[in-house]
Amino acid sequence: MGMKGLKTLWPNVEEIFFKDLEYLCETVGPIDLVMFTGDLTQRGNESEFQQVDKLLNKFWKKFGEMEFEPKFLAVPGNHDLVRPDQSDPALINLQDRWDDHDFQQAFWDNIECPERQLVNKAFENYLQWWQNTTVPKPAD
Repeated sequence: MGMKGLKTLWPNVEEIFFKDLEYLCETVGPIDLVMFTGDLTQRGNESEFQQVDKLLNKFWKKFGEMEFEPKFLAVPGNHDLVRPDQSDPALINLQDRWDDHDFQQAFWDNIECPERQLVNKAFENYLQWWQNTTVPKPAD
């Protein structure tokens, strides 16, 4: 969501997509799991994630009409974050020192380190969306 041209692209293929989905499910049976593997949004902002939810609700409504309810799993991609300021010292440190094993260990071991906080902040909208989306997710 948020990509230029999408507002006119999806409406042109939505009906065909859902017909293909019906055919697929008639052929192979109900779907157990729907996976989105990155780049649900273009810039990772809240409004884009709200648009993702609207689309997912359409999908799950259609699944309900076909009498099944798959689980949903999403993995964020490089567009599903709010990019930090390129001059941020924590970002520079991440870029310059990531190959250093000790640096990596400190990053993973210390949730309070500035670099880890930077990553958490960048994916904050994604994490908020994932916690609040209403489509069924696999059990923890």
